[in-house]
Order: sequence, then structure tokens, then C-alpha cells
Amino acid sequence: MSSHSNPPRRKTEVFQASVFRVLLRLGAWAAAGARFVAGTAWDALLRRNSIERRAQRLRHIFEQAGATFAKIGQQLSIRSDMLPYEYIHELEKMLDSGKPFPTEHAIKAIENAAGRPIKEIFEVFDPEPIASASIACVYQGLLPGGDRVAIKVRRPNIGREFAADIRGLSWIMGLLESFWFAPGFTKHFVDELRQMLFEELDFAREGRFTDLFHRSTHGTEMDFATSPSVYFGLSNSEVLVTEFHIGIFLTELIAAVENEDEAALSALREHDIDPKVVAKRLIWVSRFGGFEALFFHADLHPGNVLVKPGNQLVLIDFGSCGAFTERERVSWRRVLYKQDDGDIGAMVQATLALLEPLPPVSVHEFAARCESLFWQDLYALRSPHSEWWERTTANMWLGFFRLTREFNIPLKLNTLRMIRGSLIADTVALRLAPDMDHHAESRLYLESAGKRARKHLLKKVPEALLGDAEWVEWEQMFEAGWSALYRAHRFLDSMSIEYSHLQSKLSSFLASLGQAVYTLCAGTVVATGAVALIRLVRSGPEDAHLVTVAIEVVSHDLFVIFAVLVGLVFVRRWWYRIE
Repeated sequence: MSSHSNPPRRKTEVFQASVFRVLLRLGAWAAAGARFVAGTAWDALLRRNSIERRAQRLRHIFEQAGATFAKIGQQLSIRSDMLPYEYIHELEKMLDSGKPFPTEHAIKAIENAAGRPIKEIFEVFDPEPIASASIACVYQGLLPGGDRVAIKVRRPNIGREFAADIRGLSWIMGLLESFWFAPGFTKHFVDELRQMLFEELDFAREGRFTDLFHRSTHGTEMDFATSPSVYFGLSNSEVLVTEFHIGIFLTELIAAVENEDEAALSALREHDIDPKVVAKRLIWVSRFGGFEALFFHADLHPGNVLVKPGNQLVLIDFGSCGAFTERERVSWRRVLYKQDDGDIGAMVQATLALLEPLPPVSVHEFAARCESLFWQDLYALRSPHSEWWERTTANMWLGFFRLTREFNIPLKLNTLRMIRGSLIADTVALRLAPDMDHHAESRLYLESAGKRARKHLLKKVPEALLGDAEWVEWEQMFEAGWSALYRAHRFLDSMSIEYSHLQSKLSSFLASLGQAVYTLCAGTVVATGAVALIRLVRSGPEDAHLVTVAIEVVSHDLFVIFAVLVGLVFVRRWWYRIE
């Protein structure tokens, strides 16, 4: 008798937090908020209150409040569509550091990932971490074959801490949404923040991205950029073991250039490292991820890029990555092409396509404001007298973020990631080579990408026309054509009217009305029960009749005010939907 078993299913970690833990975290949020308000009030009394000081105070509070606050602050630093630039600028400076956790936990996690004792895994294992970040500690070791590796181990219980903070934040944002933000706006923000945080905890996902990037550039014109090899047999969702690369971080290279440190620059030249070549290659890496590769690295800050002799780039920390559909890629290419051509109108249309579906806003007004913003950026790009920072994409995209905040237009997570990745890459490149024309480098990259696309296309066309397997697709296309003609014939005969958009609005109205009625009923029950219980204790059963108490409750002025507030929230949400 033959037997078989189904393949194991993909395991997904689910982090949950109890209400008690969430309340504790909300207490920490409240304490942090109180410190921020008190500091701002004190500054106001001393007449030195400014947005810069408030942003700096927020960064310090996040840094002092623990690992989850630090990581949430870092993730908020890319939400330029929600926070002013001054806050973004400060939050980007947040120190991704924390106290090392006990090495015993790291050893146990490593042994669980590999399935054997640590003495059998490594010839040498250094128990002192070489880095201690907010979500992980990094160790180093030698494998029996002599390979030097980096071992990244996730902090214990960090998932539950993130879950508690996110759940508490969703409560707060839901309350703010009732009276301030557009309905659904904060839900998207909280959902995307949750996704970003939990993605960074999944080291199996990070290892996969690291390996895929390594494979995508190997043996191609982009082989000047790589990523560490991954030891999947020693890794899992909590542990990531990778090849150990030795080089200098871009932060050190930038410091040498901006400080005009001749000794450091001379040492770099001896190792065949040219800041201008590094800058150009960084631009190419950024464009490659967005336009050609399966995904893009969304966090190309200087601490995530190593430079090796020969201007070789090594990208690390693939915890934050994004991917585009072909439709989104087309829009991004069009933004770049039309900016190069000076066709601002087409550039605005491509940008609007990236924001779809748009909420109820004046598209004409928003497009006009975008057009004015893009013109100003183009003037700075074309002027030979502009400062280096005026020739980056930073000014344009930061102004664009201000517009989306003003019009309450939410941005997709991948759009945010791509803008941030390209913005950082352009800025770092121009800090390394202030006189470089990054648009010219983008054009060179596009020409190179075009040559690669032509080779791929010329290879695919004969296969698509003559390959035996492709005849199945031709047959499917033939059947699809006849099906399309049949559907068109039926449509012309019936000319039916589509009412789905009306149904959508009606369902939205009924859902909002149901929430309002539920809130009023729940408030009535809670208030009636509380008053009846108090009267039962004070006067006895004769004064605690539920019907009498309920009538008194709903006729009380405070309950009327509560009902009015609930009604206003309902009307606001309904009006927002029908606009």
C-alpha cells in the first residue's frame, strides 16, 4: 500500500497582545505624550517654541521610551505624507540601538534554527554582539569550513511589544479619525505601519530578499552591486546567518568627502575607491530596483551600504523592500522620462496615476498645485547656478508630500517606499559628488536598461511565435477573441444599466448608520446600567426600575450632547462618502 502526505504549509507568525498589555503600553504612550506637552508648554512660556524644537523633543522621547518606540519612530520618518518635514528630518536621526539581550537567548535561538548544538554549528562564536539594534543583535562567527559569518538574532518578545503598540495606536487613531482625519485615512496608516514593522521581524523574508538581489546582479552589467550570501540551513524567521563582508560604510565615505579629509581620501584612492564612481553606481542601483528587478531596496541610507575596493557596493539589511506592478512601473518611468523632456503636464498625469484611486478631492486644483511645484523643481534642475541640494529630488517630493497632507490623499506603501529610496539615493549621491548631474546618470542607466530589454525581447519573440508550448497560448487567445465578440453582442442587445456604484454608496450609508445606532444603543445600555446600579445600592429596588432609568438617561442633557456628537460623526462620514 502506498502512502503520501501533503506538503507542509507555509508558516506565518502571528503576534498578538492582550488588552492588559495594550493598556500598559497606552500608559507609556500617555506618559510620553505628557512629557511632550509639558515641554512644549514650557517652551511657549519662554517664547522659544518652534516646530524644530517640538520635532527634536519628539525624537528624544521616542529614543528614551524603548525599542518599540524607536522602531515606530523610524517607520514614521518615512511618512512624509502625514508629518511635516521638520519632524521627518528629526526622526531620521533616531538611533537604532538598544541594550544587548542575554547571549543565552541568542544561542538558544541559533540552535533552534540550525537544529543542533552551537559547538557543532560554528568553529568559533563570539558571544559579544558587534551591533545591538532595536529589533535584533548581530554576532559574528566562523563556520567549520572557515567562512566568516554574521548572525542576526531577533530580540525576545519584540513581536508582542510591537503588537501591543500597534493595537493601542489603532485605538487612538480611530478616535482621532472620528473628528479630524478623513474616514479610512488612519486605518490605512496603521495597517501599513503594522505591515512594515512585522515585515522587519521576519528574517526568513529578509533572507529571501537578500539572496534574490545577490542572484539578480550576478553575471550582469549590474555586478558592481551585490548582497551577502545567505546560509538558509542555519536561518529561520528569528535568525539570519549571512556572509560577513568587510568594507567601509557610506557614512564614512561621506564624512571624508564633506570634511575634505585628505588622509582619508588618499587611503580610499589606494583601495581604488572613487566617491564619484560610487555616487553614480548608487543612482544605478536605485533605478535598477525600481525599473527592472523583482523588488527594490527601500532603505538605501548610508548605514546600509558597504563600499569595497574597486567601488564595489554591498547592500545589507533587506528588512524594508517593495515591489511594483507593471502598471506602476510604467507610471514611474513616465515621471522620469517626462521630467527629462520638460513635459510637466504629462509628468503630473503620471503622478496622479500613482495615487489612484483618489479620494473625493478637487483633482483639477491638486493637479494645478503639483504642476506649479514640478515647474519650480525643473527650473532648479536646469539652472547651472543651483546648489547641489536644489538638484536632488528631495525638494520636489517633500513639496509633493505637503500637498498630499493638505488634500488628505493617502499614499500607497510601495509608493512611499520608492520615493524614499530614490530620494535618499539621489541625496547621498550628490553629497558624494556635488557637481554630478544625477538626471544624466539616470538617462545612462535607462539606455543600458533599454539594451538589456531589447536582448530579452529579441530572445522572447521567436519563442513566442514558434515554440510548441506557446501554441497553447495562441489557442487561448483565439478562444478569448471569440468570447469577447460574443460578450459585445450580448451587451449591445441588452444595453443594461450598471447600478453598482449606487449600491456601494447605499451600503456605505447603511453601514455608517448602523454604527451610529449601535453606538447610541451601547451608550444607553451602559449609562442605564450604571445609574440603576448606583440607585440600587443607595435607595433599593424601587428606585432602580430599568425602564424608568433608561427614559431619564436618554432625556438627560449629557446624553443629548453625546447623541449629537455621534450624529455629527455619522453625518461627516456619510457626507465624505457621497462627495
